[in-house]
Amino acid sequence: MREATNNMKKKHLFSLAVFGLLCVGGCGDQEREVTPEQRAERESAFREACAAQALAVSADESLATIQSTLLTLDPGDPTTSVSRAATEAAMEYSVAYQNHAALRLGAFAHLDSAVNTASTTADSARYIERAGSFTIRNPDAGTLEANVSNAYQAAFIEVLGDPNHPCNWNTPSDAGEGAR
Repeated sequence: MREATNNMKKKHLFSLAVFGLLCVGGCGDQEREVTPEQRAERESAFREACAAQALAVSADESLATIQSTLLTLDPGDPTTSVSRAATEAAMEYSVAYQNHAALRLGAFAHLDSAVNTASTTADSARYIERAGSFTIRNPDAGTLEANVSNAYQAAFIEVLGDPNHPCNWNTPSDAGEGAR
């Protein structure tokens, strides 16, 4: 699993480099015709940022639900001790998932900004540099962090693979260049 995660990280870094080259060659130059590769990169960046936003919102909502459930459980009542322990464990997982989702959202949002909203090549390069500063270490297998990372990746792939999810229809290329 760790090797697969390392390969995924290398692929992502390679994608960032290619993305940067495409962007520097086409971002901020309003007079140039957008190539099919640039259009695909723009759409991909938009969809990934949208999916990351959807997962971050879902993580926030899940955590809020768990926190409100925990408030209803009386810590002094022995009949709710098992429910309380399970809810506390769910909250620990939910906090870790929310943090992971926030990191991913930051990186994907900066990449999206680099190709879809930056008005100059310098702005685009700054967004790409900022996106690269979000580092998510490879967690040890079997840890809470590994479980969160795996669950997030599965949910992310599910959102991007769902043709009925809004992230997969109102893309910049569907609505005209630069439209959101």
